[in-house]
Amino acid sequence: MASTPKSLRGLIPFFKPYRVALGFAALFLFLAAGTTLAFPWVLRQLIDQGLASGATADQLSGNFLQLFGVAVALAVFSAGRYYTVSWLGERITADLRNAVYGHVLKQSPAFFETTQSGEVLSRLTNDTTLVQTVVGSSFSMGLRNLVMGSGALLMLVWTNPVLMLQVVAVLVAAGAEVAKGTPLLVMEAMKMEHTIAAPADGRVQALLYAVGDQVDEGGELLRLAPV
Repeated sequence: MASTPKSLRGLIPFFKPYRVALGFAALFLFLAAGTTLAFPWVLRQLIDQGLASGATADQLSGNFLQLFGVAVALAVFSAGRYYTVSWLGERITADLRNAVYGHVLKQSPAFFETTQSGEVLSRLTNDTTLVQTVVGSSFSMGLRNLVMGSGALLMLVWTNPVLMLQVVAVLVAAGAEVAKGTPLLVMEAMKMEHTIAAPADGRVQALLYAVGDQVDEGGELLRLAPV
């Protein structure tokens, strides 16, 4: 049988006794990801409002204390995440081995005549070790990277939204007649180019943005009059 994410559904009953630990693991994971994202922002505050602007000694001390506080919080939350996730991996693996061992003991003698002993030992050792790696490391790292990636994207939009949309090419001139589907502008957003086409036949009355201009959210790009 091919291995798929659905194969991990069998582990759900083993997670249920550790709901509290799962909650703490998720909490520490989100806090660690948040402080990791906050670290460059606090560093920027130190440079922009402290070092570059000639701030006083008290202001610099405050900025350095903020940076130190974020670093300490990151260390504490990361340690808490690592401990809780590792503890969960160890406990779930132990419970899984006990369940497999108990299931093997209930088998009839005919089972051991048709099943190789090495296969049974593999289930008790190699397979449960793989589950421990997934539960205690891989899943946590993947979820942390997902949270950090989403948070970094949101911070990028929040800190400098004008970089999100820019005119990189104007393909028509004011007064030109265009047919439906004719390319008018090329926009760039998140390093991806998008071509804006004419929604209907018409004449370009005015171009409201030039190459290199930042486009406001919901802004009108050009005026197109029907012909």
